[in-house]
Amino acid sequence: MKIFKIMLLILLVTAMYAKDAKWQNLKPLYKYSTGAFHLKDDVSVMEIRRYDTYDNYKKYNKPTIEMKYYKTPLNLLKAKLVKRFKNCTPILLESGNIHRLSKHSSEISNAFIIASSGKVLKMNEIIDVIGFMGEIDTPAEAQLILWLHSKREGTKYRKTAKGYEIIIKYEKSYPSKGDGKIAEFCEEIREATDRAIVNKKGKIISYRQVGIAKKGRVSCMHPAQTIVDGVYQ
Repeated sequence: MKIFKIMLLILLVTAMYAKDAKWQNLKPLYKYSTGAFHLKDDVSVMEIRRYDTYDNYKKYNKPTIEMKYYKTPLNLLKAKLVKRFKNCTPILLESGNIHRLSKHSSEISNAFIIASSGKVLKMNEIIDVIGFMGEIDTPAEAQLILWLHSKREGTKYRKTAKGYEIIIKYEKSYPSKGDGKIAEFCEEIREATDRAIVNKKGKIISYRQVGIAKKGRVSCMHPAQTIVDGVYQ
């Protein structure tokens, strides 16, 4: 009987692992609802806003809201609190790294939070945003971690004991001889595959390319071509 129970336990664990290891599709980040993100209990609202800065990061244009998570709808909060939240000035430091494509980019993103206590908080670093997310326990949150680090969005995922394993597919271009015709520039575009592991603490513990298509499509621009309204003629 004891051996039978042990075997049954092994089968159950194996079945659970197989279920967790199944690859599933990831949606684009903007298609996930607020409920897909488990912000900490004391967070009512979080927005990530992008600012196009100028004059050595001292001034900025009207921000673009890149991400928004409203556990409590704004219309249910006090008007003065919402006004203070919307008018909150950003932290315009070059050290900010939230979805920063380049260290010297003029575009800087900040995260703003309304806490359940009524405090409005602002931050410009990924580590602080992750601190208000708690444990990374949904695929949407894993997708957000990639976005925060300016990585490409994933296409598939599977849950592991450490967190989430994610497959990223994208197109990569290589110089090409083209089709033998006179060309100003030719490139071969192939599909590349990367694999990332995001742990439960929100850290990308592994990110590497695992595949590249042997063949792709060739795209050439010929000297005779001109650009009219952004289209080659």
